Amino acid sequence: MLDRQAQQHGNFVTTTVHETRHLVQAVLADTTRLMDPIRNDLSLEQRRLLTRMGDTSDQLLGLLCTLSDFGRLQGPAPTLPLRALPLGEMIGRLRSTLDPVARQAGLTIDWPKDAALTGRSLLTDSERLYQVMAELIRNGLRFNRAGGAVSVAVEYLPTPDGSADGARLRLVVADTGVGIGPDLAPDLFSPFARRPATMPLGPTLGAGLGLAIAQRLAQSLKSSIVFASEPGIGSRFWLDITAVDASIVGRVPPTAPPATARDYPQDFALKAAQ
Repeated sequence: MLDRQAQQHGNFVTTTVHETRHLVQAVLADTTRLMDPIRNDLSLEQRRLLTRMGDTSDQLLGLLCTLSDFGRLQGPAPTLPLRALPLGEMIGRLRSTLDPVARQAGLTIDWPKDAALTGRSLLTDSERLYQVMAELIRNGLRFNRAGGAVSVAVEYLPTPDGSADGARLRLVVADTGVGIGPDLAPDLFSPFARRPATMPLGPTLGAGLGLAIAQRLAQSLKSSIVFASEPGIGSRFWLDITAVDASIVGRVPPTAPPATARDYPQDFALKAAQ
């Protein structure tokens, strides 16, 4: 019954967001046309105001897309058709998207070496896993310190008996940011959870849905996001995905996170509430 109500609520949110998004896209289109220097001779002040309108509309459109994702994920986690995805392909896509974001913020992202990716594949849904990883990396950039870094690492996890069947790849995102206190940890993956304005870097933007959506997506991939953190030092998030053609995994030692990614003690790990 509760699942059905959640799904109905999600359908309502998705439909409402869909209609609102069309209106925002129309505003963006009109703003772009007004700024066309061939059609309109605008003053600097007019151009500044139109630029601000466009930026605000972009932010609103991003928020609406987030709400739409949240609405679609209400109710039971969907069962997805999982396919083999080369690990290097996903990392390459993340690099091309997020390296420019890091550079603009004056930060760096340390990626796994090519040798650690060769011949490695995941059993997953490529779009959803990309969305999960992009959210974790963006958060690492957003809540970092000046000149800080985010590290993306891959750890190879064979089965307890050492066989390749059932081996998993652990995808790790670590940062040198402000960290997460124990008082905030229990609600980290709850919908609409936002960072308090009293914390360093000020209040977070957005609706507080990014990690909630990422956790639901991870669950649809038969995984779960786990994290460990130390305030003032940084955070480490990870999820485990089934490896494909992993007969060589057991012969390759786990890759350690780069030096900028602190490996926090396991007794400090705080597992996300399911």
